[in-house]
Amino acid sequence: MVELAQGRSCASIAIPVPKVQQELRKGINACEIDSLQHFIPIPLIIGALGLTERTVKLKVANQLKLNASQSDTLLHLVRTWCKLLSFFDGHCDLLLMWLDSEARALEQTQPRLLMQTAYGRNVLLKLIDEMRVCGIA
Repeated sequence: MVELAQGRSCASIAIPVPKVQQELRKGINACEIDSLQHFIPIPLIIGALGLTERTVKLKVANQLKLNASQSDTLLHLVRTWCKLLSFFDGHCDLLLMWLDSEARALEQTQPRLLMQTAYGRNVLLKLIDEMRVCGIA
């Protein structure tokens, strides 16, 4: 999962769908969050999962698993982050600045706010695809 967050092999994920579904049902170990926070800001992770920082720290400390829904959300967040980072050519600082900007294409909404929901992340992915097609990248 960390490799996805770093932006490696985003476009060529070759994990069989049944394997992913099986792992998501079992739940991702919360310790993965500890690894991911070096690549994705922890407030984004916490916001997407809908958990408090304290709850996340307890889950990590006790090596608890996220439930299936939280695991699915975390995977979607990582894949979204990966695609966004790829769009910004791996420049995390530029991505973070963009996330905090008021994007005209999003009716002056900060992209960071959209990272909290699956719908919002899908809007961002669609926007990035449109920007690539228009040659903005």
